[in-house]
Order: sequence, then C-alpha cells, then structure tokens
Amino acid sequence: MTPAVLKVSFPHPGNVHEPDAFTAWRGRGAVKLYERDDERFAMLLERVRTSSLADVEDSDEVASIAGRISRRLALPAPPGLPRIRDMADDWAQQLRTDAAQLPHSLPARTLDAALATLQEFGRDQPDLLVPRRPPRP
Repeated sequence: MTPAVLKVSFPHPGNVHEPDAFTAWRGRGAVKLYERDDERFAMLLERVRTSSLADVEDSDEVASIAGRISRRLALPAPPGLPRIRDMADDWAQQLRTDAAQLPHSLPARTLDAALATLQEFGRDQPDLLVPRRPPRP
C-alpha cells in the first residue's frame, strides 16, 4: 500500500488550479497526485517524509537545493491556467487596497517596490508553471 494523504481545501480562486499543477509536475519536485475531486476541492496526494529548508544550516546549500527544485518545477504551463502577466494588474490593485485598509500595512517604500516590480516584470514573464509557495525538498 502506498502512503497517501487527503487534502481538502476550501473553494477559492487560488485553489482551483492546484491539481492541474500537481498533474503537470508528475511527482518531479512535488508530491504525486493520485486522485482529484474538483467539485469538493479534494486531492489524494503522495505522502512524503517531512523536511524543510529551515533544517539546513548552510545558506549556500539552501539556495542550491531551492534552485534545483525550482528548476524542476519550472515547466511550460498547461493550457487554461492563468498567466502571471494576466494577474499582475489584479495583484497590484489588491496590494493598494490592502495597504489602504489594513491597520498594519506595508511601509510605503516596500509597497512602492512591490508595485514597481509588478509593473516592470509582471507582464513580461514566460508561460511557466510556478509554485505558489517556496519549494520544499
């Protein structure tokens, strides 16, 4: 019997394409997706041992590991998945809204740097499948 875990998420636009990413990665740099139920936002995933880059003491080794995993995960994005260039304007607007509404918002120079990065790089990205979180070995 193969060890597995059941992941059930809540309905949210950020969760819609997660199974598509696991399907594209096919266990290379990420856990394997065994089954999915898109209506229930549920996935049966490969169970792996727990590890974290936080456990690695050498910062050069951390960067090397993260880079190798990120390269493995950087595949051409499957058709139908959102592209960074299509989301950049929405992200910029959300940053502005959050900064105006949240009591502990980002310092102005941090917000300005984030918005400048989106403006400069957000619309000119290759169509790669990218993880939403930092990679874990």
